[in-house]
Amino acid sequence: MSNRFATAGARIASRLKSRIGNSVAYSRKSGSTTTTETITAWRGNEQEDVTNPGGQVSRVDSTDRDYLFLATDLAMGEPQKGDRIADNGETFQVMPVQGNPAWRWSDESRLIRRVHTKQVFNP
Repeated sequence: MSNRFATAGARIASRLKSRIGNSVAYSRKSGSTTTTETITAWRGNEQEDVTNPGGQVSRVDSTDRDYLFLATDLAMGEPQKGDRIADNGETFQVMPVQGNPAWRWSDESRLIRRVHTKQVFNP
């Protein structure tokens, strides 16, 4: 039975990539060298809940953004804090968000990685 779930998970991941994925530049700096890969990723969270002084909760656009992609697509290995994603003229830096690690698995089969990023304005 678990084999069926793994097969279904792989199909879903592939469909997400092909239907809602965009090409992004994923970069990692090591010393004076920057390595960049073009991968297909799709956006996750882009809004956050904000509570005003009266206790009312509103959803607002955020400079935080999650990106999801197939683990096998990133040849440089596991995402690291400080990596950057360039997406349609905007740059986002991989970093832990609200006490969470910089990335986590997005599915039980460990096919999709979810990285947490924050927009940087001085790429």
